[in-house]
Amino acid sequence: FSFCGNDAAETGPYCKYHSRVAFQPAAERRRAR
Repeated sequence: FSFCGNDAAETGPYCKYHSRVAFQPAAERRRAR
């Protein structure tokens, strides 16, 4: 199962790229905008 069509990592439902996007600290998320 995966959200973007890429293979999901063994540790969760996201691929490597989207797991980095989903689990980044809130401070980094605010700075990226």
